[in-house]
Amino acid sequence: MDPLSLLDTLIDPLSLAARPSNRPQYIAETEPQQTTRKIDRKLAVRACRVLRLQIKAFEDAFSETSKRRPRGSDRRPLASTYRQYRDWKRCIRHDAAAAIQSLCRRRRARPMVAPAPRPVQQSTIAQLRLDKRNIKKKLRAYDAQFIAKHGRSPTRFEKEPIRGLYELYYGAKERLRKLSGDEDNSS
Repeated sequence: MDPLSLLDTLIDPLSLAARPSNRPQYIAETEPQQTTRKIDRKLAVRACRVLRLQIKAFEDAFSETSKRRPRGSDRRPLASTYRQYRDWKRCIRHDAAAAIQSLCRRRRARPMVAPAPRPVQQSTIAQLRLDKRNIKKKLRAYDAQFIAKHGRSPTRFEKEPIRGLYELYYGAKERLRKLSGDEDNSS
C-alpha cells in the first residue's frame, strides 16, 4: 500500500482538519480563560496525537517498502505534517510549563497583609543559624558525593533531588536576614 494513500484513510476524530499554519492558538478569546484552557489543551493534545498517528502510519508504510526508517528527503511528502506536529508539541509543552510555573508562583505568593512583628529571641536566631549551617553541610555533602562518584560537579538538573534542601536553606537564610534586621532596628 502506498504511504500517501494510507494517510488518506486516517480520519481526524475531532474534526480538527484546520490545522495551524504557523503557531497554534488554542485559547478562545471570547470565553473565560480558566474554563477553556483545560478543554483546549485536551483538544490540542488530541490533534497532536492525530498528527503523530499520521506520521507513524507514513513511517511504518515507508519502512515496509524500504526496509529502513525515513530520514531527510524521504519525509518530504509529509514535511508540513512534521512541521505542524513540532509546532503543536512545542506549544503544548510551553503551555504546560507556563501553567506549572503559574501554580508554583501562586503557591509561593506572600499574603498582602504583613503579619504583626513578633519579639525576636536570641535563641531563635541561634537556632536558625544552626539549622542553616546543618542544611549547608548536607548540600555540600551531596555535592562531594556526586563529585566522588562522577568526577565532576552536578548540574542544576542533577541537583533536582535536593531541591527541598535548597528551599529550606534559602528560607532559613531569608528568615535569618529578616530577624537580624528586626533586631538591629529594635535596639
